[in-house]
Amino acid sequence: MDLKFQGFDEWISKEDIKDKGVIILYPGGFRPIHGGHISLIRRYSDLPEVKKIVVLVGPKNRDGIDQDKAVKIAERLTSDIDKVIVEKVYWPSPILTAYKIIGDASPGYYALAASAKGEDYKRVKDFVFKHSKGNKFSREDEGVYVIEFPINTDPLVFMGRNDNHEGEPISASVLRNDIINNDFNNFKTGYPNSSIDDIKYVWNELKDSIIKEALNVFGDHSLRFLEKSKNEYYNNFKGRNIFEGGAAGHLISPWEARDMTFKEIRQLILDALNGKLQNVTEKLDGQNIMVTFKNGNVYLARTEKQMKNKGELAIRWDKVYESLSEKTPERIKKAFQQALNDVQTIMTYGDTEDLNDIFKNGYRWLNMELLNPETENIVPYGQYQIRIHNIREVDDNGKEVDVIWEGRELDKIIDHIEEAQRDKKLKKLHLIKKTNKVNFEKIADIESIKEDLIQRLQNIMDKNNLDDDNNIGDYISEELRNWLSKKIEDPDLIETLIQRWVYGVKTKNISNILKDIDPNIGKWIKEEDERIDDRIGELLDPIIEIFSRLGIAVLKNLSGIAANNKDKVSEGIRRKAEDAIEKIKEYISKKDVKDVKDFEKKIKYLETQLRRIEQAGGLEGIAPLEGIVFEYNGRIFKLTGIYLPILKIINFFEFGKDK
Repeated sequence: MDLKFQGFDEWISKEDIKDKGVIILYPGGFRPIHGGHISLIRRYSDLPEVKKIVVLVGPKNRDGIDQDKAVKIAERLTSDIDKVIVEKVYWPSPILTAYKIIGDASPGYYALAASAKGEDYKRVKDFVFKHSKGNKFSREDEGVYVIEFPINTDPLVFMGRNDNHEGEPISASVLRNDIINNDFNNFKTGYPNSSIDDIKYVWNELKDSIIKEALNVFGDHSLRFLEKSKNEYYNNFKGRNIFEGGAAGHLISPWEARDMTFKEIRQLILDALNGKLQNVTEKLDGQNIMVTFKNGNVYLARTEKQMKNKGELAIRWDKVYESLSEKTPERIKKAFQQALNDVQTIMTYGDTEDLNDIFKNGYRWLNMELLNPETENIVPYGQYQIRIHNIREVDDNGKEVDVIWEGRELDKIIDHIEEAQRDKKLKKLHLIKKTNKVNFEKIADIESIKEDLIQRLQNIMDKNNLDDDNNIGDYISEELRNWLSKKIEDPDLIETLIQRWVYGVKTKNISNILKDIDPNIGKWIKEEDERIDDRIGELLDPIIEIFSRLGIAVLKNLSGIAANNKDKVSEGIRRKAEDAIEKIKEYISKKDVKDVKDFEKKIKYLETQLRRIEQAGGLEGIAPLEGIVFEYNGRIFKLTGIYLPILKIINFFEFGKDK
């Protein structure tokens, strides 16, 4: 055996290791265990120095594969390998699991399973260093030794596939997609040394649960599900509602994606600073409108319901003002009517035959943003504009089935609009044009900004012993787990609460969860259940700060945006922010408070927004736009700097939320 690894070399010469041997810890998700895992386990088992290999299966469900099923499959596929034990663990991160196991371990020699040629080896070296004598997690004085003991082999790769994964390291996510695609021939390449009976066993164990999860996720579109990989399907149907408000749906900030891994966050930071984000457009601070064209008339939809059945409930252009709710402010009703008047004028200009074909008699809708100085939110554009985002195609239920971002059909609409607008005799109020693709300008001091943001991210990971493959949900879970463990001894109860609070698993109501526990603990949990969103919001502050600082750096260095005068627009936003902050000072000095508890809750809400502005560097971070919208790993996100907390403060007062 080649003992070139210094860590093992040190220990192999010690007399007692011959008696005790090395315990190999192999923590992971194993959703499912595959040929790459099994090959590494088998290599360790063949070594006389190895006493046992403990396969530690994490708790997180993945695409319908729960912990029990993952353990069952792992036990089956390692049943012929000596020294293997398969165990369940509660901790969400493989590296965190290793820290916890070593923290409670009996005296002996321990090593993490890893290939010397894979990325995991870097984590192993760091793990060993932190457990070496004199460092934070060392237990050598108690006889617990952590050593390096990697296997000197390349990761096992796919061989015999008929897709672009051929030659890549075997991956559980690829195997799950094979099941989704009903592709057994590609699936079996993930188990090159397993029997066909074992491979069929894994396939049959997983197929129903993965497909059931797919149907839950994709709903009415499930009949088409098996025709596409999950990633392709997710791109088409989960991430494309990209413009916030109205019928177009809600955009999320990156920190709201609890499945986003730290590796993905790091790459997003680098891509954003280097101007490499995909499909970037300006996020406009206006009102969303969706319009279709049929039978010579433009129709407006503000909800998905109004787009159903080719827009049978949509509002005809000349009935907008009278059809909007009585609660709709007068200025909004007027602005919408003016906008639809202009769209009707433009669409009916000249030959409309192509438009009838493009809009498919109400199945396609033009997704647009209304920018009206009289209805502005925060960003003072100073010009009446209607900006075109894309074309959305929907089914009879108003559900999105396609989005057209560019191409011949969208170009025809743009050409038609531009031709009409060149006619000076045409009377209209708004400039109508496509949303600009923004340009990234060089960021001054980019290296120091990059270093600062990456270090902030690493600090979050180190504090919670998280690694690149952990995600934001894992981070929140670990913070809550540490907090809850100071008050609650039962690990099952802690995990139930984490599933409820972090992932929204509410199969039991809170009363049933607390049924047989100490009344004092139950009362405390119930109180925390009511304010858990605030606590999670506070836990997210360090991640929100990273994205806020990233947003400021990017947004202040863009060109091609809708603001005609950047300095004037930035100053306008700042004035509104300062006015709102002054209102906070007045609000917190109120003396005639009737509902003290509600008042304190609102004060906390306002303090949170102020804290997030301050953490990101204060009002100096204001940029002359709301933000950008971009595509990242098949999903659509927004990046808004400090716009969001400013908006929340302004809306708090403007819409009477302080009453």
